[in-house]
Amino acid sequence: MFPPSKMTDTVSIFLFGHAFQVTREAGVVIRIDALEGNAPHDPELERAFRGWLEGDQTEAPPFPFELRGSPFQTRVLTTLLGTPKGALITYQGLAQELGSKRYTRAVARALATNPLPFLYPCHRVVKTGSLRSGYRFGVDLKLEIIQIEAQGQ
Repeated sequence: MFPPSKMTDTVSIFLFGHAFQVTREAGVVIRIDALEGNAPHDPELERAFRGWLEGDQTEAPPFPFELRGSPFQTRVLTTLLGTPKGALITYQGLAQELGSKRYTRAVARALATNPLPFLYPCHRVVKTGSLRSGYRFGVDLKLEIIQIEAQGQ
């Protein structure tokens, strides 16, 4: 007999006026991307995301998720969770929290490939001296989320 397969599904949610696709494996959120093509809308998951994003984000989201990445990426993203909602940190500052400002480029790469944006808030990381640094969903959305979080604090 074959071992049970982990069923993977993709659904869509709408946040900040944009459509995102959420990939789940056995019901556990493993990836969030910009929506490409069609995926069934999941209003229950969308409500859970919205409720958590509108809160203070000090508690875990009310749905299961799993971070998958290299050990370094996992360390970067879990360290990032120490940056509270409404606050910002520079790439270099985050690298220093990890042990050395020489890690700055590796930190930027780990954030650029973050499989769970919003849950691991890479939008809170900015370039020294500028809010207009890269974001996989576009700089305009990054600035919008920063502004929304700042107003909520």
